[in-house]
Amino acid sequence: MRIARIGPVGRERAVGRGQTNTTAIVALPSTSGAAFSADAYVSPTFNGGTKSDWFLGSLGEMKLMYDNLQGLGGLTDVKYWSSTEVLSVGAWFQDFGRGDQDTDSKSATYYVRPVRAF
Repeated sequence: MRIARIGPVGRERAVGRGQTNTTAIVALPSTSGAAFSADAYVSPTFNGGTKSDWFLGSLGEMKLMYDNLQGLGGLTDVKYWSSTEVLSVGAWFQDFGRGDQDTDSKSATYYVRPVRAF
């Protein structure tokens, strides 16, 4: 899923904080951005149901995905937004091509990978 920009985000970087960040973001008046896309994502299950408890991962959660899910499919060697804010106009991303993390303007175009707690 490709999103043109990221909305205002939370400040939590730790693993387990992505849901908190996403919840804080979608509570704001804006109706677009990376966190809104992740929060709105619904996936089918094998038994015909759906899962709708997706969120935009924190910086720590995105790093875990990079470290542990390489080669399993579904992840492209591009930059993915996290839900972690660095400044009021910037946010952190995880580069799945090089493995580094950095910041950019929230108006930059990067990918979104919705995640679920496990």
